[in-house]
Amino acid sequence: MRPAGVDIVSVLFRLSFIYLGVNKNGVDQLNERCLGLSGAVMENLYDMGQFATEALSNDTISFVAWYDDGRIVTCNPPFVELTGYTREEMDDMEWPWDFTTPKTFEMISKSIDTLKHGLKTYRHEGVCIRKDGTTVPIDIAVHRHYDPTGKFLFHYSFISDISKSKKFEEALIAAKAQADLYIDLMGHDIRNMNQASMGFLEMAISHPHDAQEKELMNKALDAINNSSRIIDNVRKLQRVQLHELKYEPVEVCKVLSEVRSAHVEMQIKPVTINMTPGCKCFVNANALLQDVFLNLVTNSIKHSTGPVTIDIIVLDMYEGDRHYCKVVVQDNGPGIPDELKRKLFARHQHGPTKAQGSGLGLYLAKILVEDFGGRIWVEDRVPGDYTKGARFVVVLLALENNVKK
Repeated sequence: MRPAGVDIVSVLFRLSFIYLGVNKNGVDQLNERCLGLSGAVMENLYDMGQFATEALSNDTISFVAWYDDGRIVTCNPPFVELTGYTREEMDDMEWPWDFTTPKTFEMISKSIDTLKHGLKTYRHEGVCIRKDGTTVPIDIAVHRHYDPTGKFLFHYSFISDISKSKKFEEALIAAKAQADLYIDLMGHDIRNMNQASMGFLEMAISHPHDAQEKELMNKALDAINNSSRIIDNVRKLQRVQLHELKYEPVEVCKVLSEVRSAHVEMQIKPVTINMTPGCKCFVNANALLQDVFLNLVTNSIKHSTGPVTIDIIVLDMYEGDRHYCKVVVQDNGPGIPDELKRKLFARHQHGPTKAQGSGLGLYLAKILVEDFGGRIWVEDRVPGDYTKGARFVVVLLALENNVKK
């Protein structure tokens, strides 16, 4: 049994300080508070205090405790290593004033004021100044320790050296800046050169040529068009991942009509695009919703080996009490084998034919659909027989209250 008024946690806390090197007064105060405990209990407490001390000493996180006037009560070996000062040198120093930058000192002081008013504090990032003048980025939180009667005794903190994470963060920022530079280079300079090349090729095609020469020029023009499309896709992926685009109600059937019109005008190869609008559905998306369906239709055309028919069907779909807009884009092309279906939307994954492409189109479609909170998958147009064509399905949550009257 322990006498009333003796707080075991507080006792253990100060016992660990004794082992860490608190002066004799700390021992006397502890013994005074522990009057009435039997020798066996005291011995057990000291053993537990030694265990607490070993935990503090062996931890890689620095620990320091200090009085209101800045005098250091105690600290562990990682703190000594962090600052570069010996424990003896610290006797004539004040934490945090002598160990941190003015900004960090101010942050710690504000945390102490917050605690004095009974409010919660959070971990903050700061800077520790070592004995040799070098600085170390740190993560720190301030706490206050009281005795069982509620009397304040000292402050204490656990401090983490975050140098490695900071270097990693800086490396990520530098890598992003470099990636942005490359994207800007592609999106502006290279795209401008592509536009110029396309203009010259179109002029050349308009002049009389034999069939073989015209075919070669068309292939060159297709290659430049593909290059420009890749650049556009990379820029769109970047905008999605940076959450730069705002969302608004978008009418799905209107978007699909624009996609159909765009491909009918192009007519690169014999293509029939049928559209069956089944509802006037609005979803929460943006202008890039068009890219989802453009990529699906383009994929069907690109991988067809002859004349292809594409059916676009819009349906209402319900799951429980939730209303969805379901869009089906299906074709009568060569289809997609089951082993390819599972990885078709992965980055750099190409379709089942030898058609050239970057592999970004369907990946972009998947990223966009998921960003809109929807789902996308591929299945056989004729269940069980992939050779009869592919069916792409996009499901998006409908906006019931945003339909224009």
